[in-house]
Amino acid sequence: MKKNGFTLMELMGVIVILSLLIVLCLPSIVNFIKSSNDETDKITLDLIYNATENYIKEYKNDYPKIKENVYCIPLIDLVDDGKLKSPIKFSDSEEDITDKKIVEVTYDGKFKYELKSECIEKKVTE
Repeated sequence: MKKNGFTLMELMGVIVILSLLIVLCLPSIVNFIKSSNDETDKITLDLIYNATENYIKEYKNDYPKIKENVYCIPLIDLVDDGKLKSPIKFSDSEEDITDKKIVEVTYDGKFKYELKSECIEKKVTE
């Protein structure tokens, strides 16, 4: 007599083995995705800061190197000048931040950059 198909025990054994593989591999896959999202956000922030640095170098007369000066540069200005491409997004949100965020640039011996929602510009004259 010829046997056709699989028995119930064979199918259950395969399902149990596949379930165990999924349970063992899923946490490492989730951690890998999370760490790659964090790395992508860091790279995006670095690109924004590099674009801001290039923008300041190009318009150095508008952004003089005077200690304690704070400059506010909207991301949309960087996009309009061709330093960045729109849309700018982070992995934790699908929202485009191009119109919503500002890079706060502080000069204290060297330029320091910080991405913010609001910025109060402060110019000290020598």
